[in-house]
Amino acid sequence: MYNILKFKACLLLLIVVVYLIFASGVPWVEAHLQLMVSRNLVHNLSLSTDKSTTAIDVQGRNGRWYDPHGITNILFMLPITILEPAINKTIYEIIDKNEKDFISSLTAVTGVVVNSLVCLVFFSILLLWGRPLKICLYAKLCLAFLTIVFPYASNNYEGNLNMLFILSSLYFLLSFLKKNKLSHLVLSGTFTGLAVNTREFSWIFLLCICAFIFWTALKEGSIRIPAVFLAAMFPLLILWGWYNWLRTGSFYLTPIIEGILSGRWSSFTPTYSALLGLKGLLLSKGGSIFVYSPIFIFSIFGWREFFRMRKRECFLVLCIVVSFLLVNAKMYGWFGLWCW
Repeated sequence: MYNILKFKACLLLLIVVVYLIFASGVPWVEAHLQLMVSRNLVHNLSLSTDKSTTAIDVQGRNGRWYDPHGITNILFMLPITILEPAINKTIYEIIDKNEKDFISSLTAVTGVVVNSLVCLVFFSILLLWGRPLKICLYAKLCLAFLTIVFPYASNNYEGNLNMLFILSSLYFLLSFLKKNKLSHLVLSGTFTGLAVNTREFSWIFLLCICAFIFWTALKEGSIRIPAVFLAAMFPLLILWGWYNWLRTGSFYLTPIIEGILSGRWSSFTPTYSALLGLKGLLLSKGGSIFVYSPIFIFSIFGWREFFRMRKRECFLVLCIVVSFLLVNAKMYGWFGLWCW
């Protein structure tokens, strides 16, 4: 066990170092807004700003301006915001650089940490499934350097945090099924709730994992699993509803969903042809997922053995993959095309 932990730590450090070399130091546009809101939360106990500061913030029913994404993105910025005065003082004494520019660059580097942890959790899932250490290592390095995870690590695009929460939820659910530790089921529900509070796409994952959990409960003839999972997630769903109400006046409508329904953000409306979308996602020479994440090509050959060895888990992963593909296919622009 100690050797595995040491091996994981070394791999994590390796990926962090490589990611740091390629880090852009330029935060994603949402990150700038989330940093501003985080500052306002620390100094004024408010999750909004007095005026619009970016092209993406939305005006709430109270006339103030809010980040359109989930609240966890703002809370994630709190450590940097709280330590900002000390960081600025230290840096200002060492180098002649604009303080705010340095803090902004520091928020961009959070993508390095988050995506390195994404690779670590992915590696841990493969180990949990009993795959050979060599296969786990190769798969992790492919994920880290041959997929869309690599360019996204150069900034703190909010999808990074969402990806970490989703994989963490999946890891702890699979760990619970193997070890029957109730605390792991609680953590799975907690991370699912955190994912929902990060991006709207997490609802796809939520539906898939809930269907899997209820299916497992029916097979075992017990409601304990869904009850514990939902109980762990429930407080975070309340937080999600409250933050929506604060911004849109409705518990169940996020600003992005409200914008889609009102036609203000029509580019996000899932009205595109699913067949044409799938053709682009799978076969396009410039925008295929196989171009952006070549590891998918090799994963195709593993599905048969995966199904033979772990039927339940195979259905869950397949459900998540197919659902995300179909939803992205229905949208006019695939977000992956913006990352390079």
